[in-house]
Amino acid sequence: MLDIRQNAQLRKQGEDLISEFDRTFFSKDEKPFDAGGSAIVADSGDNKIVVQEIFIQDGKHWIKLELLLSIFCMLPGPSSSIATVILEAGTEFPVDLIRRAFVISMTECVYVWLNQND
Repeated sequence: MLDIRQNAQLRKQGEDLISEFDRTFFSKDEKPFDAGGSAIVADSGDNKIVVQEIFIQDGKHWIKLELLLSIFCMLPGPSSSIATVILEAGTEFPVDLIRRAFVISMTECVYVWLNQND
């Protein structure tokens, strides 16, 4: 994940895209960004929030969402995201909670996990 904490213009682009995010549920059958399908879950111009990966950990399916700004999409390396939210598949979350998780990820440069307590 790229650190943009010192760049107000890029943070503003990220915040604008986060405000347009409106999904509250992701199934384990989502298709990742590089596998086709409807992997783009929010976009604003060339900036996108995408389903980057679906994986199983501790017996649960997880969806890895990444916020990608167009300025970073061509950078080499494992990830050009500026925010990452990993949420439990098959669980509905309030949209404001997911948006807040993206803001925390972007402003603190951390992965944020959302799951339902068992």
